[in-house]
Amino acid sequence: MIPDNSQQRNPLSALRLFWKTRSGSLCRWLLMPAVCFLELMFHLWVGGPTTPAVLAQLLGFALCVGGLLSLVASLLPRKGAKVFAAVLAFLCALIMLVEYMVGNAYGSYMRPSRIVTGAGGVLTDYTDVVIQMILDNLGRIALALVPMVLVLLSGKREKPGRRIPLILAAAIGTLGGIALGFAGLAEMPGGVTGWLSSYDFNACIRERGIVTAMYTELSGLGNKADAIVLELPVIEPLPEPTEAASGEALPSAEPEKVYAPHTIPGLDFGALAQKETNPQLKSLYQYLEALKPTTENDYTGLFAGKNLIFITAEAFNYAVIDPELTPTLYRLSTKGIQFTNYYEPSWSGCTSGGELVNLSGLAMNCEMITYSHQKPFNTIGRQLMNQGYFSRAYHNNYHTFYDRHITHEDLGYEKFIGYGNGMEEGVQELWPESDLEMIDFTVPQYIDNQPFSIYYMTVSGHCRYSKLGNAMSKKNWSLVEDLPYSEWVKAYIACNLELEHALTSLVSQLEEAGIADDTVIVMAPDHYPYGLGTSWGNPSDGLAELYGVEKYDLFQRDKNTLILWSGCLEDKNIRIDAPVCSIDILPTLSNLFGIVHDSRLTVGRDVLGTEEAIALWPDHSWVTEKGQFDASTGRFTPYDGAEVSDEYVQRISAIVNNKINFSRAVQQIDFFTALQKEMGLE
Repeated sequence: MIPDNSQQRNPLSALRLFWKTRSGSLCRWLLMPAVCFLELMFHLWVGGPTTPAVLAQLLGFALCVGGLLSLVASLLPRKGAKVFAAVLAFLCALIMLVEYMVGNAYGSYMRPSRIVTGAGGVLTDYTDVVIQMILDNLGRIALALVPMVLVLLSGKREKPGRRIPLILAAAIGTLGGIALGFAGLAEMPGGVTGWLSSYDFNACIRERGIVTAMYTELSGLGNKADAIVLELPVIEPLPEPTEAASGEALPSAEPEKVYAPHTIPGLDFGALAQKETNPQLKSLYQYLEALKPTTENDYTGLFAGKNLIFITAEAFNYAVIDPELTPTLYRLSTKGIQFTNYYEPSWSGCTSGGELVNLSGLAMNCEMITYSHQKPFNTIGRQLMNQGYFSRAYHNNYHTFYDRHITHEDLGYEKFIGYGNGMEEGVQELWPESDLEMIDFTVPQYIDNQPFSIYYMTVSGHCRYSKLGNAMSKKNWSLVEDLPYSEWVKAYIACNLELEHALTSLVSQLEEAGIADDTVIVMAPDHYPYGLGTSWGNPSDGLAELYGVEKYDLFQRDKNTLILWSGCLEDKNIRIDAPVCSIDILPTLSNLFGIVHDSRLTVGRDVLGTEEAIALWPDHSWVTEKGQFDASTGRFTPYDGAEVSDEYVQRISAIVNNKINFSRAVQQIDFFTALQKEMGLE
């Protein structure tokens, strides 16, 4: 009888037989190429640099992690190894996909802590967006899950004697990966020191890969104060008071006015550094001692004793302001102090990060809860509350979101009221809620309690932006339906009209009470309107449409406006053309309100002073009056007519690095807790 060899002649059957008999060890070694595959694919998706040094570092550290995982798999029983490899392949793919989708939607990636703590909120609050992102990325999802599928389909048998070679291969891959990774890192600009001294999670994950960024975060290496490099600046000594300052006339016809430095009497950073035994604190004290304090100026105390209403406006953008459509916003932005070159960097890709920088005067790329427990004494809320101001903070969404019921009282407001602990009595539960209803409900609570210090976090401008899916867009749709924009851009403008109505009501109530000249309104955005991007289900990029451009870079994306208005300013015609960003708000207000403070404890500047103007980003990019520096490319672009040397770029970059690194260190070592103990302010 002739044997039937038809199965052997069938290529598909032969392949199936080969896979069944030869793939039993797949689960023990696949994690090495799988991690490299996922890392490289993500890097290509986000458009990261592809120089030989970057690729060596990228693949080296990926090979190291994959080798460690394969080493564990090679030591497990076969069934255990298969489960282990499948679960790990899935988790690696999930992390990569989450980071890609989050970065695409928010313009900022999600730290490991936020993946754990924020995922629930994202899934419940933006279920439709998550579904849309999944549908838009089915091809990427399928590619990312290939390693897991291969493990699950691997054969049930493996040849004996294979485990020892696999263990050796995994060990060699791990050690070789470390060597290759550090070799690539050493060849990159700044080397290992530069990686740590200019570390930013978003820049790291985009330019150096997920493995490097996650390791730096989870190990705490990027946030350790002893890993932070501060370059002590060389300064000139403060000028001694002249005879004119003591009241005696100088020989000249017009004596030069001498302004006092912004320092706190008795606060001596040099003395603190000498006696400090903690090396991290000692380094920060030495750095602060080396800085030159700013001085008072002609505007110092202009707002002394006045009321303050500070507003962080959800996803607000200057393009909304129009003399006819938004007359109150136009009035506040043109009749107060005018800012023509203001930037609101996306500090952590969420409202919490923007709020924190607005209030702290530090370049903080973290959540409010990780900093506010220090109860810093120099926030504008704390400074005014200490002067006896009536103090409240308000938000027209849930009071526990981002732990605001904890953070805002720590940041200097006597009581925080949101939806769930009082705001529901005056604001309907919609999505998003009404800023106008919040203003009309809360103003009577403080208008007769002067002087007052009030903080608002608005929500009406929150995405998504659609005619029917956004309650505020629907409410104000008739006011925008004839505008020459797409539906989602019109919806964005419509929901921001609720903020316009709220400010109209606020100013009207201040004027009716006769206190508009004695009240200061400050309004800054929290971040750019990322909800106009295509990741949020929009057919095209609404942000480009809103700006009237085809493409935009980091600097144009974050161009915005700061409102600083009081009735007493309307005839002053004060205009600031120099670059300004959110870190400058606190020192400017401290000077205007005549508060005794130490300017060295913030990294921003008083915009009405003479200090060099620098707007900076968390990835260490910056803008000055001479041009802009993109840290992702290392390229400086001078403005027309500006002559700039390499030394200038290096000097400004060093200043920016110091400001960001100081801010990180303040957060990590509870600097204000230690300093307040020394000052007797516990």
